[in-house]
Amino acid sequence: MGVSECLKAWSSRGRMLLAAAAPKEVEAVAKPFGVATADLQPWCVTTMNDRFDLLMTGVGKANAAGAVARAFDPSRHVMVINLGVAGALPDVGVSIGDVVIGAASVFADEGITTNERFQDIADAGFPPFPSGKSACQPPSVLLEAVDDLGTAGVIATVSACSGSDAQARAIRSRTGALVEAMEGAAIGLVVAWVNSIRGGDAPFLEIRTISNTTGNREAQVWDLPAALASLSRVAARL
Repeated sequence: MGVSECLKAWSSRGRMLLAAAAPKEVEAVAKPFGVATADLQPWCVTTMNDRFDLLMTGVGKANAAGAVARAFDPSRHVMVINLGVAGALPDVGVSIGDVVIGAASVFADEGITTNERFQDIADAGFPPFPSGKSACQPPSVLLEAVDDLGTAGVIATVSACSGSDAQARAIRSRTGALVEAMEGAAIGLVVAWVNSIRGGDAPFLEIRTISNTTGNREAQVWDLPAALASLSRVAARL
């Protein structure tokens, strides 16, 4: 059974909420559905068809959390999928345009930086997720349903993107992530807490296409059009 067939079976119970941050990402996600997004504003939802709602969150963790908290309704939405582009961390074996499926979405820089080490927010005694951790994971059955879309791995959610080699290596070392982006774990956090409070069970999944390398800014390699084209191909298969 292919990706679309698996997700269609999943969505027989309700609709899916697709969340994308920046206007170009939203446009890429909507393109296969023939939906115009020029008038869509951050924190606003458009109905794309009988299966999908599309939410423009705006860029960054605060926007992502606020927008999804406003839009996600566990009585309506059976799944939340965050789609967007990402930067590849050093020495991870993924290339521009590749697809990475979030085996986990982790907060990479929430915590305490000391002279000796970085202590994440859960280890500091303030776990953000109901699970008591700093990351969320989709159910294994969902990962299996989409495993042929790309490479599964950890996706780091950062407040500040890595514009130095030292920062990129630090994010890679402490999270084990393949890529970094700016919204995923924040969306997963909202989904987890809304489910917990309202008795829902909608899973969260993050899917990213690679637009750039990370590390020293002047040495980064970028191809945003390739990443957006790849993102449209992913959306078409949902």
